[in-house]
Amino acid sequence: MDVVDSSSWRALVHFVDEWREISNLTLDHLEPWQIVFYTLSVVFFIQWARKITKYEENLSFMWLLNDILIYLPGMQKKIEGFKEASRKEIEEKLLRFDRKKEFYRFLPDRGLSTEEIVGEAAEYKIMGDALFSRGLLSGASLSDNDENYQRMAQKIFDMYNSVNAIYPDVFPGCRKMEAEGCFFHFHKKPIICLVIRMLAQLYHGGSKSCGSITISGTESILLACIAYRNRAFKLGLRKPEIVIPKNAHIGFAKAAKLLDIRVVRVPLSKNFEVNVSAMKRAISRETCMLVASMPSYVYGTMDNIDKISQLGIRYGVPVHVDACLGGFLMPFMEHCDFPVSEFDFRLSGVTSISVDLDKYAYCPTGSSAILYRDEEFFHFQCYTEPRWAGGVYVSPTLSGNRPGSMIALTWATLLFNGRLGYIEKTHRIIDAARLLREKIQDQIDDIEILGEPALSIITFTSRNLKIPIHIVGDEMNEL
Repeated sequence: MDVVDSSSWRALVHFVDEWREISNLTLDHLEPWQIVFYTLSVVFFIQWARKITKYEENLSFMWLLNDILIYLPGMQKKIEGFKEASRKEIEEKLLRFDRKKEFYRFLPDRGLSTEEIVGEAAEYKIMGDALFSRGLLSGASLSDNDENYQRMAQKIFDMYNSVNAIYPDVFPGCRKMEAEGCFFHFHKKPIICLVIRMLAQLYHGGSKSCGSITISGTESILLACIAYRNRAFKLGLRKPEIVIPKNAHIGFAKAAKLLDIRVVRVPLSKNFEVNVSAMKRAISRETCMLVASMPSYVYGTMDNIDKISQLGIRYGVPVHVDACLGGFLMPFMEHCDFPVSEFDFRLSGVTSISVDLDKYAYCPTGSSAILYRDEEFFHFQCYTEPRWAGGVYVSPTLSGNRPGSMIALTWATLLFNGRLGYIEKTHRIIDAARLLREKIQDQIDDIEILGEPALSIITFTSRNLKIPIHIVGDEMNEL
């Protein structure tokens, strides 16, 4: 055995000596500084190439070829022809319910009467009523048509239409709606709540949980990215990266573009959930946030938030759960006898959650929230400027002035429905989604459900190349 080991060692030494001699002969004409320079250049090139292939805005041969082709002689004319045809098609589609096709192009010299304005607004509303009455909308508008709710919402809007939430000392009632003051009964124990506190309780936040009401899911996502980027800067990271699934909400890419954050996109598994092993490999020293979808905006599938939470704990990286579309149903699922795995602040690695309230909470359009496990993360979200000539300026969200009517209507809507109301709605929504899924699987041979939809989003494609799925979607709108 020793003889074999000795022979192998001599062979290895001989091989290394041969390569050393070959290298010396090859580089004999170079000075030492040149060898060092070329070596470092190769190392830096390899590092650069790894980063280029890692980030979403990498060099793509197809994109480069496309940029070259569009400037070839004659191509610009063809492209302009396609653009004009598309413009006419879009214009025709958008104006199909507008009989008059007349527009106000200038501000009128004299103000119109209230009767004229209300009458014309009613005509505009009728344009969209056709789609509602024919049942051809999917996800564009989620509203509660209950007459009692509509009357209450009108009264709340009239009371708070002129309220500006940026001045909590001037409008303390609006501040209270956003920040405190109601009783919500869970597990037979009354808990003092606010809009944010109610939401934090739904997602099992502790006493230190906090957050903000925002004007959209995109703003909620953007604020989370701001918070974790600022935290990364404080920790000394100069080029923060966010690691997101390929099917994550487009708001993350938008936020990264605005904030100059690098995006690392993680591939999906065969079930259209994020590949957790690939996410682990994507984590680097510059990673400032991991993202999980609950559910995926595109496929309706649930990422394995438990395992992603464990990654966050292991590598010390905050984990953000995006629950913008459909995530409000999750807290009520277990009350409807639907099995639900842990997805929220019960997982110690989850540090923030974004949830839209204008979807399945039936709050006014433009109502969303960003929740944090701890005040530490929330502080990184806020903008403060003590040296401004106008005084100390503090803003927790992107907006300066914030409409108090939206906060008041959100508060009122949550109280109007209550826990039992949302449980009932969740039961009906999940039952309808599962019925749709079963009908598609059992009765349409050429259509395939993608992944394992967990909530209300059902994504399907065509198995038959002769049936383009996007044309199917267009035809569904014309039924």
